Amino acid sequence: MLVTQLKIAYRSVLRNRRKTAVTFFAVCFGTASIIVAGGFFDYMFYALHAATVYGQHGHIQAYAHGFMEKGVVSPFSYMIEDFNEFNSRYSKVPHVRFIMPRIQFSGIISNGDTTGSFVGLGIDTNKEREMSSFSIGSGPAIRITSGNYLKKGDKNVIIIGKGLADAIGVKAGERVTLLTNTESGSINGVTVEIAGIFESFQKEFDDRAIQIPIETTQNLLRIGNKFQTAVFVMEDSSHVDSTVNILKDAFAGNGGQYEIRTWKDLALFHNSTVALFSRIFFVINIVIALVVVLGIANSISMSIFERTREIGTVMAIGTKPNQVVIQYLLEGIIIGLFGGVAGILVGVITAKIVSIFGIPMPPPPGGTRPWVAKITPPFLIYIRAFATASLAGAIASLYPAIRASRLRIVHALKQT
Repeated sequence: MLVTQLKIAYRSVLRNRRKTAVTFFAVCFGTASIIVAGGFFDYMFYALHAATVYGQHGHIQAYAHGFMEKGVVSPFSYMIEDFNEFNSRYSKVPHVRFIMPRIQFSGIISNGDTTGSFVGLGIDTNKEREMSSFSIGSGPAIRITSGNYLKKGDKNVIIIGKGLADAIGVKAGERVTLLTNTESGSINGVTVEIAGIFESFQKEFDDRAIQIPIETTQNLLRIGNKFQTAVFVMEDSSHVDSTVNILKDAFAGNGGQYEIRTWKDLALFHNSTVALFSRIFFVINIVIALVVVLGIANSISMSIFERTREIGTVMAIGTKPNQVVIQYLLEGIIIGLFGGVAGILVGVITAKIVSIFGIPMPPPPGGTRPWVAKITPPFLIYIRAFATASLAGAIASLYPAIRASRLRIVHALKQT
């Protein structure tokens, strides 16, 4: 019986081809729109994630126990003693590309005429450059706009954020003086050369940051071979959670000397942005689904109006009301299914074409440079788009189908 009803529903859909085509294209357009919008947001999230991970935090950061709670107040009290020992012990954890040491400190920078405050980052120049050269929508996560990046063996040289360089009026090749507090509480200074000026994706970071070789940092702070943060760079972000579990077990077995934060724990701007745009995409999905539902509902309602006498006839010869409901439900589902499949094809083609040329985008709020977006829908978006079209077809046809099943046979037969 269901097969027969399915055949009748298919023929009914094709009976008025012009009306069906309009509804079909509405479903197709709605499905493709969900795919394209989802692919755009997915790439935007990917670019933001890459800028956060490869431009600032790495995938995982490890500190001496107690640093997360009290390190801001007393940073020198929570240092890791020897990087070589730490690296040899934990660099062989599966999916870890490399580990690099960092030291963060603050102080005053002066070119003789102008003075400003800075946040310094003592780095392993080779590993940091390898991480920050990861390319995203508008180039590497850290881009040198003037001069050169730091090289292995450099001493008493820095690279400086573009915003900070503009604020104090310095250029690549000039010399500045750094003043900061040492571990013992005294003040120490060093005169350094600006090797280059860099630009990341966040203006706030560029307005106050410098990067300096870690050996120079250790001498400036008078802390010997100690370092503050071990930054883990993974083969892929998908391995972060499993690696965190392995490291926690390893740290626990080593007396709990270290504690961990992942990039998600540190990336407040990333997390708030993703949450905001995820809600926007959800609203877009709802609006598109409503458009599809109204389109199919209008088509089915017009079909019922035009076929009122036909409905009265089939009910007069013994067709039950629930069979009438199923009949029109099947028509809506057929339109939704075929429109969904066509929409997926259109969405895939559109995503491929747009991704070849890219979409020029202005800098995001708080950003420093424009970027080029692509459309990269994940598999889940295709499922969501197809499910939206299919469910919309069923939901849209439900009320008209119930209304058709409640027609009085006598009145339906009198309809002209």
